[in-house]
Amino acid sequence: MNNFFEVKFLHLFLLISVFTVGLSTVGCSQKPLDPKLQAIDCPGSVKNSYVDTYYGNTRIKQICMPKEEMKAMDGLDCKNTKAAAKLQVCEYADRIQFFADENNKVHIGMPSSGAPAKGVTTFSMEPITFTPPTTDNSSYNALFQSYKLDPSQLNIPKGFEPINDVTCSKSNGVIHNWDGCSFKFKHGDSDWYFTVGISAASQGNIPEADAIDAINNWSKYLPLLLEIKS
Repeated sequence: MNNFFEVKFLHLFLLISVFTVGLSTVGCSQKPLDPKLQAIDCPGSVKNSYVDTYYGNTRIKQICMPKEEMKAMDGLDCKNTKAAAKLQVCEYADRIQFFADENNKVHIGMPSSGAPAKGVTTFSMEPITFTPPTTDNSSYNALFQSYKLDPSQLNIPKGFEPINDVTCSKSNGVIHNWDGCSFKFKHGDSDWYFTVGISAASQGNIPEADAIDAINNWSKYLPLLLEIKS
């Protein structure tokens, strides 16, 4: 009789163990982040956390997010107008912004206001969801000198095909110490804006070689943050 209860107890213990392991496996279903993403400076307790949102057939990896925001955005498709209206988070859920300090440490978001140190770069990316209005750029052109970069000098990853020229603007030392480069690229069924900023920490133009290096450094993050849904 005792043997009977011992066998029953052993079976019950094994079932509980299997069930517990199953739950643990479900809870750990997310793949670990790439080391480059793990190295990004996140505030507080959100380091190495992420949630996948979607834009069309593109999976967007949103990192450094508080758990309450992750819960609201989990599986959100930002091309689904019903989801966007219900949760009202699509306006920023598909935008990615980082900056690298003068020591090349990457942080979430944009640098605080004030004069940044030399060598600080910024990176932002978002899907093209609207057509910008046509405006008179004469005042802008008076302050900024634009130039185009040679595409052969850029290391844009395969699958992220530029659909226009890479254009950079020099501030001419008039109003700030940032230069910026931007272009559009196609990934999957969506078109995206890609913008990089470079700080000179003093008025004056930034060498084109620095702009090329900044674009190539930030381009490495594209396949880590965006992927086509299988």
